[in-house]
Amino acid sequence: MTGKLLNAIRKDALKFATSGGFEDDIILTTPDGSKSVTLTVLTTGRWQSFLDENGKVINTASNHICIPESALIALDYPVRSQQTNKVKLDSHKVQAKDNNGTVFNFVIDTCYPNSTTSLLVCILGQSK
Repeated sequence: MTGKLLNAIRKDALKFATSGGFEDDIILTTPDGSKSVTLTVLTTGRWQSFLDENGKVINTASNHICIPESALIALDYPVRSQQTNKVKLDSHKVQAKDNNGTVFNFVIDTCYPNSTTSLLVCILGQSK
């Protein structure tokens, strides 16, 4: 039996990721292009700067999305490997807009499933 607090956390995480005020629409597409879905998810992007060992400034960007696994299952989107039953979204394509409406294309580099919140945290890389 799942505890009341854990159920409340999962409900709140789902709401925050899809309608908490930080959500945005994305298009998620399988690597072979056979299936595309439109989802409302939590999107974040940020710039980071740091100094390398020689004192040179290095700038980098980091983008990620949080997707409720239940939303993908409801849309019959392939989430898990048929062989291992583990989440496998690496190399799936993501199309998202920035605050000016400019469309950016990414690929999922890594996906971290969170078994507590049932959200999939996907780290995005530049589209090839």
